[in-house]
Amino acid sequence: KSSLPQDVKSVSVALTPDNAGPGLGMECAGTIVRTGPDVEGLAVGDRVLAFAPSAFASHLVVKTFAVSKLPSQLSFEDATTLPVAFLTAYYSLVHLARLEAGETVLIHGGAGAVGLAAMQIAKHRGAIVIATAGSGEKRALLRSLGADFVCNSRTLAFAEEVMSFTDGKGVDVVVNSLAGEAMIRSMDCLRPFGRFIELGKRDFYANTHLGLRPLRRNLSYFGVDIDQLIGSHKALSHQLFSDVVSHFAEGDFSPLPHRVFDGAHIAEAFRLMQRAGHIGKIVVMPAREASVSEPPANTFPVSDEGWHVIIGGTSGFGFATAEWLADRNARHIALISRSGRLSDSVATQVEALREKGVTVEVSAVDVTDADALERFVDQLGSERPIKGIVHAAMVLDDRLIQRTDQESIESVLRPKAGSWRSTICCFSRRLRRCSATRASSTMLRRMPMSKASPGACTRRDCRRSPLPGERSKMPAISLGTSRPTRD
Repeated sequence: KSSLPQDVKSVSVALTPDNAGPGLGMECAGTIVRTGPDVEGLAVGDRVLAFAPSAFASHLVVKTFAVSKLPSQLSFEDATTLPVAFLTAYYSLVHLARLEAGETVLIHGGAGAVGLAAMQIAKHRGAIVIATAGSGEKRALLRSLGADFVCNSRTLAFAEEVMSFTDGKGVDVVVNSLAGEAMIRSMDCLRPFGRFIELGKRDFYANTHLGLRPLRRNLSYFGVDIDQLIGSHKALSHQLFSDVVSHFAEGDFSPLPHRVFDGAHIAEAFRLMQRAGHIGKIVVMPAREASVSEPPANTFPVSDEGWHVIIGGTSGFGFATAEWLADRNARHIALISRSGRLSDSVATQVEALREKGVTVEVSAVDVTDADALERFVDQLGSERPIKGIVHAAMVLDDRLIQRTDQESIESVLRPKAGSWRSTICCFSRRLRRCSATRASSTMLRRMPMSKASPGACTRRDCRRSPLPGERSKMPAISLGTSRPTRD
């Protein structure tokens, strides 16, 4: 059975919009348990480290070019810290920047995995290292690891400090992971013929504009995304990866600092990464035995006999609630909205529910029309009792505050506050026992949007008109946030 520690830090690529990574995890280490017929140089039982998509698994099938034998002195935990960080740093400093002895390199985020790897590579090549970090603890670590000069990455003063340290000459190479103004200041730190290595993704996705004036000094700019390198240039990736592993075998490089979590405590590993409370890498070891956890008790009462009516249920939050109810044994679900139309994708999902034995009724009902709602409820309730209501109706009319008028406010409030009153009157006369849920939202934007005010008014109105359960002691829930439901 293979043992595969995975680097938690590498999964952050999967949390970024438009990322190239297809799943969680990009790197691992373990033991080969089987090889294909054309594989050469690798055999069953070999200890290896590798790049692999969706590496959070107990077993993986990996392309040969992305696998390398593990130097004997490295443990699996040590090895899994190497591939992404060292290949990124090695590709950046050696292949792209051609860093030479005596040159000066500025490494932002020096206490991160790539930063620590870049420091080792730069020192091995005889370069002078200036590193930045965001906390005093991390800056102290960089000094202890041999950085020639250390700055605070959380202020823009680093640019002046770098120029002062270099006697106004600047640096030859910048390894950048800062965004916005800090990125621009970093480029200003380059001396003529300097090389700028961009590892950060934020400015790429934000399409940040960068003036070309600095490039008049014969500067070079490189954007680096290591998973694109692996996908598009397999031979180069394999050669660089082999070079990195050879340096480890010869003792030139050392594994990165890391903290190991057992697979049973993976949630703690992700929380630590979220807080940025670690230095170097976080490594997860798969559990030695599969764990079976009991599903949480279903504390929300879901009847399999009566109807569950979802207002605004033909898309978005409303339809997601329908699927949630079906997973909890609801057998009869009524989806109503003003148009009663289903998108192609939702229609396919509705058919999937019906194939599982769930009765799904889709109706066009304007819940602001009390008479139409009354007729619908009478017809529906004649077949079987109504056991649950979800009020998720919504109209979106986002606009700047200065363009807001009475009509736009009323159009947003009507399906929320207005229909809530009619819903209470209509359903409360027919329900002996019902679970009622309402969802309202206030959307706050950087731009002053009128949506915030109607959302707040809706909450006040809901409090003034209580849920049926709040009057009759039936189960009731009021959700403070919802995802937009388009009709």
